[in-house]
Amino acid sequence: MVRIACGFCAAVILVSCYESAAAQWVTPRAQDYLFVTNSVDPRGLWVNPAGMGVTGTASIMAELSTVSSGSDVRVDQFSLGLYSGGMALGYRSARPEFEANFSELKIASTYPFEQGTVGFSATRYSQDSVSAQGFDIGAVFVPNSRFQAGLVIRNIGRPTLLTSQLPLEGSVGLQLTGRRFQIAGEASSRERLGIGNDGYDFSYRIGSRFSPSRNTPAQILATAGFDSNFQIRQIHLGVSVGRTRRVIAVATASVSGGTVAADHFSAAFLAVNPATGRR
Repeated sequence: MVRIACGFCAAVILVSCYESAAAQWVTPRAQDYLFVTNSVDPRGLWVNPAGMGVTGTASIMAELSTVSSGSDVRVDQFSLGLYSGGMALGYRSARPEFEANFSELKIASTYPFEQGTVGFSATRYSQDSVSAQGFDIGAVFVPNSRFQAGLVIRNIGRPTLLTSQLPLEGSVGLQLTGRRFQIAGEASSRERLGIGNDGYDFSYRIGSRFSPSRNTPAQILATAGFDSNFQIRQIHLGVSVGRTRRVIAVATASVSGGTVAADHFSAAFLAVNPATGRR
């Protein structure tokens, strides 16, 4: 685990040296298929910083995402994350179409209490020579082993970059956990920015994870996203294979006007050290 962590830190230093302009914002891939209640590894840096403290397990991750448009397939983002001892560090680089890269460097901390955790993260966003800071705060409540509730507020401070201002976002979610399954639901709101755009847009998601058997080191995940009118907009299907070393693959299809088009694919690697978890 130490060798992996050292390699991660070197990678963060290397990629954070390259920052250039972008005019579009790319949503973190982890927000597509994880929920505020089950982001218990470094992907929680982009979903809910409190989630990592639920298990307290030291872990490291890397994720690469591609987007397709017609016959063209390109990498649109990659991320790296490390969590250990209540502290987390993460880096994400995004590559919008027709634009240069932008990046974000995150640091987070988690604080457990008797029936849950709270978490806080600070982010430095970079576009060319412009940088901005934003903050996220979240909590996860675990009254028993079957039920969890979570909430998060993102982009506190509304960081402003070259061509865009990140809106204030909030999400609340509930989760039911069984022996071989999880069912989670989430409601989110996003601030409208700009003249004449006061108010918030709402969206909803529901998803599940299922293990074929207790002895099989694999999970199948499925998530559906809905707009404010409860019209389905995205479908995510994926599989996670492994225990302490996991590979996660997720495919996404967008739904518009009755047409379903597969447009995103991501692959992630996650390594965990169970000996470091909360007891």
